[in-house]
Amino acid sequence: MTTRRRFFTHTFGLASAASALAQVGWVYLGEANVDDKSDHDKIKVGKDRGMFRQIRLRVERAAIHFDRVRINYSGGEKADIAIAAIIQSGGQTRNIPVTGGRREIDGVEFWYARASSSEAKPRVRLYGYH
Repeated sequence: MTTRRRFFTHTFGLASAASALAQVGWVYLGEANVDDKSDHDKIKVGKDRGMFRQIRLRVERAAIHFDRVRINYSGGEKADIAIAAIIQSGGQTRNIPVTGGRREIDGVEFWYARASSSEAKPRVRLYGYH
C-alpha cells in the first residue's frame, strides 16, 4: 500500500470514528413527514422517554427552511428557539440545549417552509441527548 493510500485510509477511518462517536448518547425520539399543506408540525415524545439535556432535528429526502422550534416540557412549560436556517437533506440543526438542564420533554413543534423544489417530501427526525 502506498503512503498516500495509507494516509487516505487512515484519515477516512478517523473521520468515520469521529462521526460514530458524535452519535453516542443521542436517542431517536420520533419523526414527522413534511407536506405542502402545512408549515407547522409536532413530534410527540412522551413522558416515559427520560430526561434530556439537548435535542436536534435531522432532515432527510429534501431541504427544509426552519423558522423556529418549540420544546414542550412535561408539566406544561414551553421554550421557543429561533433556528432561521436552511437544513439540506442529510443535515441537522445545531444542538439545541434544553432550558434548565435535564428535563422531560413531552413533544417538539417546529415551523418551517420547504426549501427545495424536489418532489420528495422531507422527513424530520428528532433526537435527544440524555
